[in-house]
Amino acid sequence: RFQVTSFSSDWRFDTAQSVRLTEQLQKCGVDADHAEIHSPNGHDSFLLDPPGYLDRVNAFLSPDAG
Repeated sequence: RFQVTSFSSDWRFDTAQSVRLTEQLQKCGVDADHAEIHSPNGHDSFLLDPPGYLDRVNAFLSPDAG
């Protein structure tokens, strides 16, 4: 099970790359989903708390998820 999250302003690992990764995982039969989180902080967004990011991570890591 994979969760792929991209950030709207990340030019290093852009959303298109994350979408391709998710599609390839799914083609291999892997349970994978993708969401883009809006953030003006580029690649460093994962170090911060843009709206929706930690909620997404928490939902994925919850014992009830998947």
